Amino acid sequence: MVRSQRLKPVVEFAVQRERQAARSFAGMQHTLMELEQKLDELLRYRREYQNRLHGEESGGVSAATVQCSLAFIEQLDETILQHRRRMDEITAQCRDAREQWLARRVKVKALDQALQRRETEKRRHAEQRAQHELDEHSQHSFFRRRNIS
Repeated sequence: MVRSQRLKPVVEFAVQRERQAARSFAGMQHTLMELEQKLDELLRYRREYQNRLHGEESGGVSAATVQCSLAFIEQLDETILQHRRRMDEITAQCRDAREQWLARRVKVKALDQALQRRETEKRRHAEQRAQHELDEHSQHSFFRRRNIS
């Protein structure tokens, strides 16, 4: 088996792994984007609830209602904190997935370049053989013509 043909399955496998890493990275990015949107919703909801509470305080609501509202805002704050922690985890995983994808991409490029060099070398050798055969044929023809004359 020619060296370039032996290298092709290795390149194909590396390409598959690189594509898999790219899909994983894209999935992580999508998850992170969804988490960011969810965080924005939570923060917006908290602001709205906080603004509503301030409106109720000036309207003369009971202390129990205010206390319940403050407890709910605390729960929202805890949820927001947990959500940010989850985002930090996903951000780190996304960074790792990106690094893995880039490393595999570099490997594929290197293997592809090696394959291209091997194929170029193979073509060059084939051209040299053909030229050598042509030279021999020309030389034999020349000597045959000389011997005939």
